[in-house]
Amino acid sequence: MDSGRYSKFLFLNQVSGSLFRELAEDVANQIGPSDLLTGYKYEINRFTNSRLTIIEAPEYDRKTVMTRFLSWIKYFIAALRVSFKSHPATIIFIVSNPPFLPLIGYLLNLLRRQRYVVLVYDIYPDILESLGEIKKNGFIALLWRAFNRHVWSKSEIVFTIGEYMRNNINTIIPTEKISKVIVIPNWADESFIKPIEKEKNWFAIENSQINKLTVQYSGNIGNTNSVKTIIDAAIIMKDDIDICFMIIGTGSKWGIIKKNIIDANLTNVKLLPFQNEDIVPFSLATADIAIITLEKGIEGLSVPSKTAYAMASGAALITISCGMNEISDVVTNNKCGINIEPGDSEGLARAIRYFKENKEYLSSCRENSRKSMELLYSRRNIQQYIFLLLRLSEQ
Repeated sequence: MDSGRYSKFLFLNQVSGSLFRELAEDVANQIGPSDLLTGYKYEINRFTNSRLTIIEAPEYDRKTVMTRFLSWIKYFIAALRVSFKSHPATIIFIVSNPPFLPLIGYLLNLLRRQRYVVLVYDIYPDILESLGEIKKNGFIALLWRAFNRHVWSKSEIVFTIGEYMRNNINTIIPTEKISKVIVIPNWADESFIKPIEKEKNWFAIENSQINKLTVQYSGNIGNTNSVKTIIDAAIIMKDDIDICFMIIGTGSKWGIIKKNIIDANLTNVKLLPFQNEDIVPFSLATADIAIITLEKGIEGLSVPSKTAYAMASGAALITISCGMNEISDVVTNNKCGINIEPGDSEGLARAIRYFKENKEYLSSCRENSRKSMELLYSRRNIQQYIFLLLRLSEQ
């Protein structure tokens, strides 16, 4: 960080993908010079504006629970060091991962009245409780919620990405502070991610998808994603040669999925690694149907960012989630797909076959998906952040 340069905002996000970098970039452009501390080391192809300085930090290692925790600690130390070097007037913008990262804002506010805002992407400890990784309402969970209550209360704004998530945050934050909680849905850059005909899409051609109904899962293959349901559906549909399941990504469950594919001798599944940013527009546009998943119990605690990206590509959606939540509301309210319950592989197979046999319905869902994204989940959503952060920076 250039000590002679006053940064309006310091963004702390260990895994800054396209979505968050677009936010940081637009804030820097429209409000003032800013810094982004990130451990995301993939080449940044679309961000060249010098008003945003990107500072390299320890990368997130998601291989095991231990590597994840150690990489969190390394990033936290780096973020603590950079934050204390920042100008006291710089506003710290902190995401909720690593889960203890907002402590930095709390400490800076306590020690030198430095202001901070928090963006809650995932609600902890609730996710760990739902996954059975810590005891529900045990000592750790109660202590963690007390921590959240204090940190969120001191934050100037608590941003989150869904209405159900806001409702859950409101049960933790003091009643008089609820007005601080602001919902701004995630987005996709509609000029970067867009529909491409398969015949004109080199990725589709290279992966032999021209004459296939491509059912794609693209993104993190982790603990909050019900990917096993997809593999089980692929087993059910293994003799349908017109349908290809394409799973693209990385995460803690990637190895398990690979083993499942090999053990079941599935020739109708393509498992591909994470794709670099310049390939993503072509990989996403290969999908006729995009699958968005949430493990049971994660509803209202997280919202997959891949939802808006899939919609931008013009794919119909199949959401795998339980009850009412942000992603099931998307398909219902925008008439762009079907929701099934986690674990219902038979239901997933039926939904895919329904799309295959009803081409007009598939076409309608795909069209509604793109149109709804342009209306509700485009990059214009960043302007809601700009409005609030500009007002805050002028105070």
